[in-house]
Amino acid sequence: MANSSIVYFIERLGDRIILLYFAENVKREKKGIMLHAFERFGYPSVSDFTMKEWAPPGLFESVISNPADLPPDMPRLFPCPGNLFVYAPKKIAETGIFPSLTIPRRHYEWLKTDFIELLPDLGKDFVRPIVCFHPLLDAPYQRSRNHSFPQWKACMELVAQKGATVVRIGAPVKSELVVRGKKIYDLTPLNLTPSQSIAVISMCDVFVGGDTGMTHAAAALGKHIVAIYGDCTHMLKDKSVPNNIQPGDWDTTPYTTQDKLYVLRRDCGENVLRPIFSAEQILDGVSTMLNRVYRRRQWL
Repeated sequence: MANSSIVYFIERLGDRIILLYFAENVKREKKGIMLHAFERFGYPSVSDFTMKEWAPPGLFESVISNPADLPPDMPRLFPCPGNLFVYAPKKIAETGIFPSLTIPRRHYEWLKTDFIELLPDLGKDFVRPIVCFHPLLDAPYQRSRNHSFPQWKACMELVAQKGATVVRIGAPVKSELVVRGKKIYDLTPLNLTPSQSIAVISMCDVFVGGDTGMTHAAAALGKHIVAIYGDCTHMLKDKSVPNNIQPGDWDTTPYTTQDKLYVLRRDCGENVLRPIFSAEQILDGVSTMLNRVYRRRQWL
């Protein structure tokens, strides 16, 4: 097919958001190009984040999930997935355009109806400001991205004590890791889908998370973010072609304007578990972001 290209959507959520960003830029730059999305589902992190639902209308001519349906000899539009977080920051600097997401209608309706029914005790306590936490506790792909849960729990409790509503999302964990308290709503036992979790993020004022796809989703939704990052030596390792990037090229921090980003980063070695930040350090980031959201001198 003339003037057509395939966009390969791989399994991780952050990669999919960046690939959507690239596809939209190509559509703007190459008038008349036809894009086709090929997606595979190998991880639950994208189980319902499908291009048929999440891609902007008209971006793709078709969405293909069966490899047998791939048109022969159609060129692949982008480089290997390992290069995405090298090219994305450079492209953003060039265009000044950031990734964006719009909540599909089905998930928006779920947020307004079924989600509320899942939490009958919300009542009058579920008021703004709303701070969403997504602690990363058990990432198997890189241990140094994981966080110290006691510090996160203490911070959630501290933010709630200061008057904000706290919502925690993420995969189900052991019952003893569920956070309970006044104005704290730990949604991990609900086992929300990725798209449902993104819908929950959309209603919050500030998102607090680590080096994960959900943090990229929060950035694409235009949220103010407290990004908690650990070791960054992996940024010097291209995961597809050896020796083709330089120190500092690899950047997985959330792609958003600087006024919406507060980063806590601690280098701790490639194999060191859990960057540790105190509840007070995280609270300072949350307070800073809330002050920017509401343009008040001091929220927390």
